Amino acid sequence: MQFGRFLSNRSKWVVEQWSKASGGQPELTISGNTARQQFADYLPALCQNLAKRFEKEGKTRRTENKRQGDAQAEHRWQSGYKVEEIVRELGCVRQIIAGNCVHSFARDVKEFDTSARAEAETLVHAFFDDLVTATVQQFAGEKENDLAASEQNSQAILDSALDCIIVIGDDGRVREWNVAAERLFGYPRERAVGRELVDLIIPPELRARHLAALAHYRATGEGPILGRRIEVPALRADGTRLDVELSITPYRVNDRPVFTAYVRDITERVRSEARRAAQYAIASLISGQATLIEIGPKILSTIARSGRWLFAALWVLNKNGKLTCHSTWASAERDIDQFELETRRRVFSSGEGLPGRVLVARAPMWLPNLESETNFPRALFARMSGLYAAFVFPLTGSTGINGVIELYSDELTPPDDDLLRLAGALGVQVGLYLERERTEEELRRQKEAAVTASQAKDRFLAALSHELRTPLHPVLMWACSALEDTNIDPEMKQGLQMICRNIEMEARLIDDLLDLTRIARGKVQIKLQPCRADALLNHALEIVRSQLCTKNLKLSV
Repeated sequence: MQFGRFLSNRSKWVVEQWSKASGGQPELTISGNTARQQFADYLPALCQNLAKRFEKEGKTRRTENKRQGDAQAEHRWQSGYKVEEIVRELGCVRQIIAGNCVHSFARDVKEFDTSARAEAETLVHAFFDDLVTATVQQFAGEKENDLAASEQNSQAILDSALDCIIVIGDDGRVREWNVAAERLFGYPRERAVGRELVDLIIPPELRARHLAALAHYRATGEGPILGRRIEVPALRADGTRLDVELSITPYRVNDRPVFTAYVRDITERVRSEARRAAQYAIASLISGQATLIEIGPKILSTIARSGRWLFAALWVLNKNGKLTCHSTWASAERDIDQFELETRRRVFSSGEGLPGRVLVARAPMWLPNLESETNFPRALFARMSGLYAAFVFPLTGSTGINGVIELYSDELTPPDDDLLRLAGALGVQVGLYLERERTEEELRRQKEAAVTASQAKDRFLAALSHELRTPLHPVLMWACSALEDTNIDPEMKQGLQMICRNIEMEARLIDDLLDLTRIARGKVQIKLQPCRADALLNHALEIVRSQLCTKNLKLSV
């Protein structure tokens, strides 16, 4: 891996960082003498071995026993070191490489994404876990004749480890519980040791699987997760959930199986990845042509599943300035039907209820304890559904707030800055989508109104043309009938012909009036045909002949 080569070239920098970080720590000694320089001289070799580990992992997978065997062969400590001091300094170096060094590499190499970074951090921690194990085994072997000292060393290792170390027997009861486990899970050692692990940190939905796996190992000596790193949910003493990375190593004591579990808190990383994925998913949803009715529940589901939310609601601001519930989503883990029904039937004004308060504040609101809220009309139904905390944020467009999204949880959780930042981005995304859909709906309404008006105009013109033609028909029939008389005076005949021509012209003008609507719809076709110019002029002369005679004017064609 590229990071291995990077680390190989940064060993001097690691030594410098360790020297700075350990300046305020107690002195590292060998048999009472200062050994800081010896440890500094050792660090380049440690970095080279870790770099080789990255190269080997890229080519082949090695078992837990093989990795620990390599660690024992590569790292042998001089007699006289105190094991707790070695573990302390290794913990400091672990933090420098897994934190600062990985961060520096990620900043410089764009291809080193979140997944690659997590893999590199996992490999660094596995290397130091193996190194700590090898160190313990070395010093335990050197001091196995002094059981009391060995126990003190083991406890020092446990207490100085940055990761949680939990030891359980084949009966599932806790035998060891280090300081890091106390800090992470909230149980002091005296309360944890002797109790079954399943009752301490394993969520209810995973307890049956845990007990079944333990029974399977007792029966077969096999376990699918042993010697692997997995990510699982866990519980704290106060009932809140977290995500942890877990690796379990089995060994035997007095011919009985014992398990050592190494646990690291990865909650922030998991939540950050889930929230970024939610942001991308919502961007994909709202970029299409689907309507809010189609994607509203999907938006709520995506946001709620990015955290530990049990219920979500989308409120849309209508033309009257009221917030109405458009969509809801509820987790299948809890019966929230009553709260969902009450939410759907509610309409909130500005300042009323949680959505109305956000409409006034124009900013997200984190409510870690709903029991203390006075302006919460659905408080009774929330309590019945086991909802104790909420997060509400506005959906903002270019013209203002277009709606509100509510999220509810069963945990009394403190404010989360990362979620607040995500809510700002999602609020703008969804708010602009609501604004776009509202604009498109208004355009559709106006188009339908224009089509309706055009159709009404067509019907009116059709009726008008019929009414205009009606009085012309009897005149045309009389004139045509009079022209059939062979004894008619020539001048009279000429006048009747003029009447017929003008009536026909009037009919064509009425048809042209109807053609105006056909022109608007693009359905008029212009047909060109030849005509006699002298005939047109004679017809025009016949129309104005009487006026010419009255004014004693003569015109010839």
